[in-house]
Amino acid sequence: MGTDKKRKVDLLLVIQDASSRVQYRNMIEDMELNVHVCMADCGSTAIEKIAENDFGCLVLDSILPDMPAKNILAAAREDSKSIIPSVVFTTEPNETDRLKLLEAGVSDFISKDECTPELLRISILYALIRNEYSKSQQNYEQALVLLKHKSVIELAICKEKQELKEANSKLHFMAMHDALTSLPNRLMLLEHLDHSLQYAKRNRTKLAVLYIDLDRFKLVNDSLGHDIGDQVLLSVVHRIKGQVRRSDILARVGGDEFVLLIDKVKGNKEIEIITQKINRALAKPIVLDDEAIYMSASIGVDILEKNHQSAEMLIKRAAKAMYQAKTNGRNDYVIYSEDLITSTVSELSLNQKLHNALKNNELELYYQPKVNSVTFEVEGAEALLRWINPSHGESPSVFIPIAEESNLILDIGQLVMEQACEQLARWKHTIFQDLTLSVNVSSRQFIRKKVIDVCQNCISQSDIDPRLLELEVTERVVFESVNANRSDFSKLKDLGLSISIDDFGTGFSSLSYLKNFPFDVIKIDGSFIRDLPSDRYSKAIISSILHMTEGLGLKAIAECVENKSQFEHLRDAGCNSIQGFYFSKPLPVSEFELWVQKHQQLVDYKRKVLPNNMLQPATQSLRFQ
Repeated sequence: MGTDKKRKVDLLLVIQDASSRVQYRNMIEDMELNVHVCMADCGSTAIEKIAENDFGCLVLDSILPDMPAKNILAAAREDSKSIIPSVVFTTEPNETDRLKLLEAGVSDFISKDECTPELLRISILYALIRNEYSKSQQNYEQALVLLKHKSVIELAICKEKQELKEANSKLHFMAMHDALTSLPNRLMLLEHLDHSLQYAKRNRTKLAVLYIDLDRFKLVNDSLGHDIGDQVLLSVVHRIKGQVRRSDILARVGGDEFVLLIDKVKGNKEIEIITQKINRALAKPIVLDDEAIYMSASIGVDILEKNHQSAEMLIKRAAKAMYQAKTNGRNDYVIYSEDLITSTVSELSLNQKLHNALKNNELELYYQPKVNSVTFEVEGAEALLRWINPSHGESPSVFIPIAEESNLILDIGQLVMEQACEQLARWKHTIFQDLTLSVNVSSRQFIRKKVIDVCQNCISQSDIDPRLLELEVTERVVFESVNANRSDFSKLKDLGLSISIDDFGTGFSSLSYLKNFPFDVIKIDGSFIRDLPSDRYSKAIISSILHMTEGLGLKAIAECVENKSQFEHLRDAGCNSIQGFYFSKPLPVSEFELWVQKHQQLVDYKRKVLPNNMLQPATQSLRFQ
């Protein structure tokens, strides 16, 4: 007897942009998932279609022109009396986006920047499996009724029941476990956590939820590929499980995010020991295809004590603590406290104010001079961003990390480059025309491939000599760009720019970087300057850096020079370029120009009244306050 083709499952695709909608429809239809794709361009249209059709899956943007995704999901739940499995697209999900999606009950979400056909296919497949699992439960119950009333086919029904149970068991496992690692997924984690909460409350014991997020895992996927990324994840899972008890539950709740549930916790000290063991295990290199990969994790912890939190609340609070650990510098753990609520709200408020500052032109460049230690000539300046607003102008050390996390640093980085190039253009045909100007560039600008286009456009529009523009990158930028963006540095050099490596010697220094990257300047970090000339270790390190730069034909500059003894030691050691409060703090452009003019007048005067060999000892008198 022939069989009919299995009816296609209806899938609703809700995306505002028409071209993206067609692109994703074609992508989904090519996956051969036996689905019929319906489309909508806004939330209200989607709700109407959901009321008229029995959809097995929703794929939608997190934000639509008339409403957010959570409103559509709420309406869908009300119409169908059940949750329709959903996949939500997000763009660089931050903490707030992630928490809102979790609260809305989304089964999976994907960053648009990381979306591949295979990743989308897996997410949709899981949604369809969950839908089928729900239907199979109904079929199973109907089979039991038939078994009671149709004794003549008892054996056949028993066989069908067994097959159905086996299929049901497979579907249940797939619906409740992660495909790559076979770890419990979020749904199964919530079940375990509910049971553990009930036990802990009955027996007055503590339990802990650890939210583990791998640091910079995206760099592994971007530079080495997703196959290597999957192997790294499997190795990470093996290492984490090796540091905890067999009774502890480890679940995968995102691409590089895991939740560890630990019952019967004695206190914070035990959690500290566990987190340290996990990060020590992850710190050992993972060697794949002769490539040594180093991983670390940011861990957020929430401990159930006397309060009666829900399972979702525990996970949410642990996630907030994890984000704080990332803010603290990664490779760290933070235990949730009520203070984090205030901190999170403050960061969100600051982020909004920073958006407004960018729109209202409240961000301005200040200039700190760089002075030749032998001739005392002003060679150039570093352009440093300041937030000019008396009511809430925060320090760069506060608002720059916020900008990095929210990707606002891309717009800020472009603004800084535009202002710097415009200033160089204004200095043309003036006494400042030979000054070089250095601009700081963040790792996020390299990762998002924005640096080359921004530099090229700004240089072209301002019509400046690119040799006067210097890009300052930190060692961390170089470390994160070794595989992904190595060629970008050569392209920047081809534009005629100089490249300076900032904070040299503070964490990732490698002589291979100096060999393989086209640097022009090494900037000695201020941490080595602070204790000069008394600290022999700082003196030895600075001496080594200066000898190395001389041998490689590079220029060295010392930053954060604050007093005469530091200046004289650096000058005598052979460091010919100095920057710091010893000469001047960062100044607005008008004050900087006045400072340079008066400083040069002092230099010219000293040259006239003093013998040539007497200029250097008069250092202190050449300062201008």
